[in-house]
Amino acid sequence: MRRQRALALGIDFEETNLRLERGGLAGILSERDIVHAFADKDERTGEFTVGDYMTKNVAACMEADTVQEVMDIMTRCRFRHMPVMDKGKLTGIVSIGDIAKTRFRSKPR
Repeated sequence: MRRQRALALGIDFEETNLRLERGGLAGILSERDIVHAFADKDERTGEFTVGDYMTKNVAACMEADTVQEVMDIMTRCRFRHMPVMDKGKLTGIVSIGDIAKTRFRSKPR
C-alpha cells in the first residue's frame, strides 16, 4: 500500500535521490527514509520535503576505493547506494547491485 502511494507521488523505491548544495553533498533520500516519512505523516506525505527526511550524514566513497571496502561499509551500515565523490564533487553513485555484478564477473568459472 505504501509503495503504491509512493509510486503515485512519483517516488520510485528503486531510485535513490541525492541532494547537492553548492557543489557538495547535502544528503540522500533512501527507501528507508521514505518509509519513515509515510509512517510519520501517513496520508499527508505530500507535505514533507526531501530536507525533512533525507539522511544528512552520508557515507561516501571515492573512485579509488576497492570494491571490498565499499561492500564492507554498505554491509556494516546497512544501505544499498553510496555516492562516489572526488574533491568534494559528486561523480557517481554505486549500488549493491553494481558490486554484486562486479563480484560475480570476477569469480572464476
